[in-house]
Amino acid sequence: LSALQEEGEEGEEDSTEAGYTWRVDLGASEVYWSGWYSGMSKLFLSVSAPKLLLLAGPDRLDTELTRAHMQGKFQVQMFNHAGHSVQEDLPDKVADVVSSFLVRQRIAQELTILRILNPTSRNLTDN
Repeated sequence: LSALQEEGEEGEEDSTEAGYTWRVDLGASEVYWSGWYSGMSKLFLSVSAPKLLLLAGPDRLDTELTRAHMQGKFQVQMFNHAGHSVQEDLPDKVADVVSSFLVRQRIAQELTILRILNPTSRNLTDN
């Protein structure tokens, strides 16, 4: 079910300026919010495989991630013109970055057919 419903549908929830009303009380789940991402940076950094972090902006890097990135423990790619879901907002750019990372880490090989289908794509072996 959607958390929002169009105005005029059944419900006595608070209206928003956009003409929607809340169907659920999101505030009631607030007690669980802090635990959702607790320890996430430490878990990410503990993985021994090559790591790529895709972010919409630098404000998502906490102190632990900033230090680890400065130490070269993972690659970070910022998508400053993207919203919360970078893979949905900029799918082609995300695909290029992930493809380049996989080739650079020797996890995958560049396919010539991709260059034919997308000749404007940058060289996937470049930084």
